[in-house]
Order: sequence, then structure tokens, then C-alpha cells
Amino acid sequence: MLLYGDVSPNITDGSSIWLATMAEMLSGIFDQVHLLLKEVETTRRVLTPVHDLPNVTFHPPLAAAEAPEDSEGSFRLVPRRAAQRIATLAREIGPEAIVTRGTDVAAFVSGNPELAQIHWAYITDLPYPPDRISTHNLTKLQRIAERAHRMFAQTEDARSYLESIAPAAAGKTVLLTPTVPDRYFLGADEQGRGDLPPLRLVYSGKFARDWRTLEMIALPGALAELGVEAELVLIGDKVQADPADPDWAPAMQEALASISAGEVPGVSWLGGMDRASTIAEIRRADVGIGWRSHALDGSLELSTKALEYSAAGTPPLLNGSMSNRMVWGEQYPLFCQDDLRSAALALRDGLPVLDEVRRTAAARVGAYSLSRATERLRTAFRRGSALLAPPRGPVPTKVLVASHDLKFFGEIVDWLENSPDFEVRIDRWSKLAEHDAAMSTQLLEWADVIFCEWAGPNIAWYSRHKKPGQRLVARLHRFEINGPWWPQVATDAIDEMVYVSDYFRRRAETALGLGQIPSRVIPNTLDTLDLDRPKLPGAEFHLGLIGFVSFGKRPDRALDLLSSLLEVDDRYVLHLKGRMPWEYAYEWNKPAQRHLYLDVFDRLRTEAQLRDHVVFDEFSPDIASWLRGIGTVLSPSVDEFESFHLAPAEGMASGAAAVFWDREGVDELFGSDLIASTIEEARDRVLALRSAETREAVARTARERVAQWDIEELSAAWSQSLSTSGAAAAPAHPASRAG
Repeated sequence: MLLYGDVSPNITDGSSIWLATMAEMLSGIFDQVHLLLKEVETTRRVLTPVHDLPNVTFHPPLAAAEAPEDSEGSFRLVPRRAAQRIATLAREIGPEAIVTRGTDVAAFVSGNPELAQIHWAYITDLPYPPDRISTHNLTKLQRIAERAHRMFAQTEDARSYLESIAPAAAGKTVLLTPTVPDRYFLGADEQGRGDLPPLRLVYSGKFARDWRTLEMIALPGALAELGVEAELVLIGDKVQADPADPDWAPAMQEALASISAGEVPGVSWLGGMDRASTIAEIRRADVGIGWRSHALDGSLELSTKALEYSAAGTPPLLNGSMSNRMVWGEQYPLFCQDDLRSAALALRDGLPVLDEVRRTAAARVGAYSLSRATERLRTAFRRGSALLAPPRGPVPTKVLVASHDLKFFGEIVDWLENSPDFEVRIDRWSKLAEHDAAMSTQLLEWADVIFCEWAGPNIAWYSRHKKPGQRLVARLHRFEINGPWWPQVATDAIDEMVYVSDYFRRRAETALGLGQIPSRVIPNTLDTLDLDRPKLPGAEFHLGLIGFVSFGKRPDRALDLLSSLLEVDDRYVLHLKGRMPWEYAYEWNKPAQRHLYLDVFDRLRTEAQLRDHVVFDEFSPDIASWLRGIGTVLSPSVDEFESFHLAPAEGMASGAAAVFWDREGVDELFGSDLIASTIEEARDRVLALRSAETREAVARTARERVAQWDIEELSAAWSQSLSTSGAAAAPAHPASRAG
């Protein structure tokens, strides 16, 4: 692993602490971690714990041959030079992954095709809200997302925002939360200070205007007016200038000087301290100050310092922002408004419950411990192919994937491209029955295994052109059963058929006489880890139908369910996500289809109650983010329009409930208990989700049921199917041809 953060190791702030913590986590995952520094350390205040790790190698900003004698100590890498240094080091050490922090350096690293293949980019300075991002910076961010192997985001809000403004990040963005080393957590047998006066407050971090560090100096005085004796300890040495208020930084520095001179009663300043000493000081306090300006309530980031306060047994005073409420809970007693009196009142009123709050706050942030974060990160690197087992054979299998549409095969292509056991090339057909025959012929000469995603005209062409010794595999979904190309298919040349379900295997083998071809069932794949994200407040009142073209998807049934729900509770909303029917000319030009959709739109026009509770969400790749707001996914399709129906499976992986209308094959795939035989039954099932206990139980069951379709669970079957031998392919059997 090669790690670079565009941060100074000599200033104690959230960025430098991130660098130290990240190096420590990576050292527990990779055999070797190479840490490139932006500038030479002049103090080991931040990185001391990292120097003690035996498998971490430090690299100076300049190689020895590049460093002028009189500049090495003061030299700082700029982003372009950092990317060049990273490229040089990568050639020397051959890392499996490169992690960078900082937009500009990520842009340069991602611009190098060789580095981009293993680049994990952490972007923390996302402009927010969207109107603050320039066209130039948005383009830069989108290019990073397109080229980098993976992206990191600090919070769920940041991940959702990143995926919305840079759609290429969808499905490849990993959560990298703030982290607190386990050693800093308060032990179960450790006690707080009790009720001993004075109330001891502590602030640790940078001094910045929106961090309310100037205002907080007045807290002891404000508390005294409320009858509470208090003292405040300040820790930190970085005063951040504010371009919007040039007078602020000098005022802050003057205030710190007054504190140092003993001129501010009840307030002391300890200056900069190493992290261990800081945590020790925090533990001596009753409350940590995490109070900030309301301007930061919409921040996409979570305060590492607030997590440290809680972990150390010192509950923080916080703004009641949504992100803080999701971590510390709606009933947390130390939330305050953006003014001094509100902060003082919250502290006074919280005094009687401080011991209880200390315990609950520490429990709330347990998920942010270094050990738990390391395991999440290890899983991400494993699934992102940075931690690979040695190849099973001396030579990788050359797999040619031929298809007009890879929407259900994208995860498998990524897995193939990153596996040491396979090389993959794509024969992209422009349409179902149109391709560049010369290119297909050229690719055919290269391949060991040909895989046809969708058993369409591609299987007809390749079955008649495959070479001796080549293996031909095809996957059939649904519509192919009625394809007119089957008379041109040389079925004896097909080595294996893959089906998305047993139900469609039986139908295809009966209809097409394919029962003698070895076959296996490999359902469509899910990235359950990416889809499993916390729901937004109120999601239980939002229904989702993903894709509503063609009309066999039955959006009218979804409206019937919504209407029934609104008779009981007017909080329900139906989201129809996807392209509009007129965007598919071949469907819109069918008179019957058009009239059916016009009936739906006319119903929305004439029924005001429905019109006010239906939202059309445009097609976008950030489905995992969208599903955070959906409590129930619907599958009202009729028989002939679904082979597997991946959309409700994605919803179930997100923890949403699923309601299926009855059609053949649903019970085999998803379970008969999810089928609603009447609108009333579907309505009652959705209404039951108003109970938090029911929601939790349904979410748990839903995730467990679709876990079998995760990419890691199905990769072994694909590895067997696409190997040259086709190991473990199921032979045809009478049951599979029963129809």
C-alpha cells in the first residue's frame, strides 16, 4: 500500500490525525505500508504512533538525489509534484493499492492510466451546496470518479452527494468514517469525575470562526450567571484565517494571548499537544465542546473530535444537525442552538444526567473504533480486489464477453478484470443483432472462453464461429426464449447454459429443447455492501417502483396501493424511478402502450390526492443512495415481463420491505411470504412498517434473504463457469426439463 495525504504532518488538526490513523489501519491490513510525506517532519507530535509500526516505511517528499542541500527541510510537495513522486515510488515498490487524500493530487494521480487502476481517492473538500461548485471543479471531480478504481467518502451524506454530482462514483464509493483508536476509548470499569465542581469543559482542535472558538471563551461566565461554576481548557495551536472576516484571526490570537497571561478567569490554554496527551486531558473533563456555527449544520462531514470526546467518556456539546442526531440520537440532551445562551443552558440542564450521557455517548460511537473501522476497510479492499489470493494457474484464462447490454453483468466484469485468474475483453454489440463482425472475429482469435450475456443473436454468431478447443457459455434471462434467431444457433457448440433462475431454466429447456446442454443457475448479482446504507428518517412512508416501462411493469397497480394507503394515512408517497415512457420510442409508438400510460397520467391529473403523493425520480446510477429514502420496494409486474427482477432485490439489500404481486417464479426466488394476493394485504403489510420493531425485523430478514446473490457469494460459480474446463457444470436432468 502506498499512502499520501495532501496534509502537513507538523500541524495537529483533523487532516494530520487522519493521516496517522489511516496509516495505522492500513498497517493492520497490508504487509507493507509506504507513507509519502508532503513535507519533512519537524515534530513527531502527530505521527509518533506510526513510527512505532514495524511495517510502515516513511518516504520524504523528495528522493535523496532530488533534494537540494538547503531546501529539504522546508520543501513541500504541490499536487502535481506529489503525483510524480507517487508514480516513481509505485514503480519501485509495486503497490496493490494507492490511497490519496486531496482533490488536486487525486486528479493528477487518476490522470495516469497505470496508477488509476489501483487508485483509491479520498475527496474531503466537496463544495456544498451544489451551487458552490464551479464547472471546472465539477469536471475535475467527475474525471476522478470515472478514472479512479475506488472513491472514499467520510459519511453517508457525503457519499450520496458525491454520487449525485459525479454519477461515475456510484457503486464504487466506499465509506471511510472518522476513526478513534481503541486505546482512547473509556474502559468499562473507568468512571467519570462524578459531580465534583467546577464543571470542567474542554475544547481540542483548530481555532476557527465557524467552530465558535472565540465565543466559547465566554462559556464559564455565561454558566456562572446560571449558577454553575465552570472552567474551560483549550488545546490546539492552529488559528485559521477567515477570508470573509479578516479581523477574526487577529482577534482570536489576541484572546489566546490574554488567556496565556491569566487575564481570562476560568479559561486556560495548553497549546498544541500530541494525541495521547490530548485524550488524557479530555478524559479529565466533564463535557467536550463541539458547538459550531449553524452554517456548518449542512456539512457533509462528521467531527472526529466529537467522536473522540464521546469515546473518552466526555460527552460533547453539539449542534442538533441531522448528521449529529443520526449518531448521538434524537433525545441526546447536549444539543444546542447557535448562540452562547443556548449552549450554556444545554450544559446546565444536562448536569443531572451527565453520568448516563457519558455511557450512552461512548456506546453510540463504538462503531467508529479503529478495530471496527479496520475490518470494514479490510472488507472494502478485499472486495475492491486490492487483497487478492495468488492465481490458481500459471496463465490467466482469456474471457471474451459479447453483449449489447451489460447492465446485469457489470459487477462480474469488474471482478473478472481484477482477478489474477482471468483476462477479459469486451465485444460490444451496438444493438441486439448488430455488431462489427471483423472485430468479433479478431477477438475470437484471442479468446479461450466466449461468454454471451443474453442468449441473443450473439450466441447464434459465436456458436457458428467458435474455434476448436474454445469454450462457449451463454446466459439466458427471459425474452430470449421467444427469439427468432434460435434456428441459426448451433446448440451442439454451446458448452454451458447459465440461467438466472430455476423457473426460467425449466421454461427455456422445454421451449427450446436445450435440456441436453450442461447448465447452472447463477442469479443476477448484487453488491449488498454498497446497497446496505442507513435509511433516512421517514423512509417508511415512501414506496419505490424502479423502472416502469414497459407497461407490463404495471405502475397502475402501484397507484392502486398508494390510494389504499392514503385512505388510512396521508403521509405516504410513491416514487416512480426511471425514464419516462416516451423516452423509449419503440414502446411509446405502440398505440396500446401509449394509451395505458395516458390513462395513468390522466388519473394523476384528475385525482388530486394521488397527484400530490406521486414523485417521478429521473433515471440515475446512484440507486443505493436513492434507496436510503425508500421503505418499501414494489414489484407489481406481470409474468412475461420479469425473469428475475433485480430492483426489489436491490431494495431488500438496502433494508427495505418488498411487496410482490403474484406471478410465476416469484415464490421460488423471493419466497411466497412476500407475495400479496390483494391490495388490502399489501396495504396492511406497508402500514405495519410504521412500527420501528417491525421495520427492524423486516429489514433484517430482507438483507439475509438476498445475501446469497452478493457478488462474493456468486463469484465462485462464475469462476467455474468461465474456466476452460467448466468445472462443476450441472448436467441436464429430467427435472430441469419438466416445464
